[in-house]
Amino acid sequence: LRKRFVAVQLPSASSGVSNFRKVHWTTKCGLVGSIALALAAVLYATARPDGTAYLLPIQLAQILPAVESGAALGSLPTFLHVFSFALLTVAVGRPQSASACIVISCGWCLVNVMFEAGQHPNLAPAIEGILPSSFGFLPLLENVGPFFINGTFDSLDLFAAAFGALAAVGFIMWARSKESEL
Repeated sequence: LRKRFVAVQLPSASSGVSNFRKVHWTTKCGLVGSIALALAAVLYATARPDGTAYLLPIQLAQILPAVESGAALGSLPTFLHVFSFALLTVAVGRPQSASACIVISCGWCLVNVMFEAGQHPNLAPAIEGILPSSFGFLPLLENVGPFFINGTFDSLDLFAAAFGALAAVGFIMWARSKESEL
């Protein structure tokens, strides 16, 4: 009688990499965007004083270790916000063209730049003055006026937003090129 041997191939570290290559490029954008957004939330919660991060509960800021925010760390959440939202938008929208991906990244940069510019001491009072009074009674919108008036304009955040868009475009183009190699 002949004995039959079945060759079993155990997964190796390189097979995980090759499996990642088989994942659609927009799924990679969604995964990396989600991780970047989670990191931004943790940084924001630990680098901001209690009660100043509107959408993060005070309890979260109390249980996480405090992080001293230097100039670069203070702008890192802005970088991560643009980077992550660009990648998440691409993951959901699944644009077909590279130019659409660039427009999405630039759009998120523009949103961040506008909100940052709105905190400038020369612009904030004018913005708060034109906001509808009904914003004060609507959930989430009640802090729009105080965001501009009490916010701190930081020119480094403008650069961080631009670098976040550039990094997003770079990652998107890399992910697209890897898929076209398969």
